[in-house]
Amino acid sequence: GLLLLLWVASIFIPLDNLNVTVSDGADGREMPLSRPLLLFGLGALSAYFGGFLLILRYLRKIFRTLTLGDPFQPDNVRRLRQIGLILAVVTGGVWIVQGLVAARLA
Repeated sequence: GLLLLLWVASIFIPLDNLNVTVSDGADGREMPLSRPLLLFGLGALSAYFGGFLLILRYLRKIFRTLTLGDPFQPDNVRRLRQIGLILAVVTGGVWIVQGLVAARLA
């Protein structure tokens, strides 16, 4: 909910004097912070946090079955597969976004 409120608030934030410094280690370049970049960043943060919450939910369900003494439930296999899928999607998304940002800033 908080990230959604930040996303909506970012529509109305004036961005006249805000800059982003982009660097590859030693050399840095200062670029203006644009509204699409800000909205994209908040959207990516929301998606990343949502993936984290899904993984946490599945892990809690797995640990609940472990404490009950029955770790070999078929649902745990499904939950572990979903955790792996979420991790793969998040990692793939990070790689794609890094490539797009690098191509845009080059």
